[in-house]
Amino acid sequence: MHKKYNRRHLTISLVIIAAIIVFLFFSKTGIQIKKLWLGQPLMINVLFYSKGEVLAEKLDAFVVYFDGKAKLIKIMSIDPEISLEKNLSLRKTFYNTAQKNLTAAKEKFYADLDDIFEHRFSDAYRISVDYETLSEMFIVKGKLFELISKNDFANIDEKEITQLKIFEMFLNRFEQLPFLTWLSIKNNYSALDTDLSKTLFANLLLYLQFSKQPILFYDVPVSKTAAKIEPLRSEILRFLDNVFLVSQTTNVDDFTNFVEIKNASATPRAAQYTTWLLRENGIDVLDYLNSPITADETIIKDYKGNIMQAKKIAQILGVGKIIISYDSHYYYDTTVIIGADYKVKGVEIKNGKH
Repeated sequence: MHKKYNRRHLTISLVIIAAIIVFLFFSKTGIQIKKLWLGQPLMINVLFYSKGEVLAEKLDAFVVYFDGKAKLIKIMSIDPEISLEKNLSLRKTFYNTAQKNLTAAKEKFYADLDDIFEHRFSDAYRISVDYETLSEMFIVKGKLFELISKNDFANIDEKEITQLKIFEMFLNRFEQLPFLTWLSIKNNYSALDTDLSKTLFANLLLYLQFSKQPILFYDVPVSKTAAKIEPLRSEILRFLDNVFLVSQTTNVDDFTNFVEIKNASATPRAAQYTTWLLRENGIDVLDYLNSPITADETIIKDYKGNIMQAKKIAQILGVGKIIISYDSHYYYDTTVIIGADYKVKGVEIKNGKH
């Protein structure tokens, strides 16, 4: 009885000590870390740029949104050529200014970004770093180096898939080598232009280790002409309010569900076979064709914010990563890009007939 009593007191004491440690930890840390661990949204603007050694005039911009409620890490890609001034691209603006004053160029970039989003993210934090420093910090080589150096894409599909792979490979490194990544960030912290503390970087690494949250990749709506690329402001606001900043999406049955299939695998007629399989499962596939690109993995592109349909297709196929390339005016609701990872299943082919 005495031993049980002592054990109970020891347990209570340990719980109290743990509670005090947690209290002290949160009372001494900034609001960023509290948001991260309490599941509140934490948003970080990320700007990667080049001084010319990796690839001249390379510029990539993203928003990383830790959505604790949805249990997702949302990555939003911002086209670096978005034009906010007549006949002057953001890319050209950034580099012309950067030749004279790099700090001013980055400040203008974030001001333009804030303007595009109509000041929706006033409490967002930021990281700016050049690709050369990034390569040294994370010993970037091989496949990852090829991906970040790539700047010539066959179409928007290939560009979005490449950006998704870059982020997945970086996050993979954070999850597999958190201690080495932390040392690298700590030793190179002065090379980063950021308002994130070293403590927050350490917490981010721990968070990625423990949470194992999947990535959902988004693309900001833009209008593309021969002259320039402009942000579609009404589309962007609709996209933010109805898709990006929410955890729940409209039910799959509330959409027309028009789907197209593109074969980017090495399997002949994979798009045709996939069409039959999806139709058998109630998905309205209107068209199938061959893609001009090849893909290692199957990608499901959603245009209308109907993520539930994309998830349903992924479940039917058994594979498929989702990219939200929001465009409410696009004819199709969803595009399925069949990659080399997809093995046709559930469809019998006899003499070329279904």
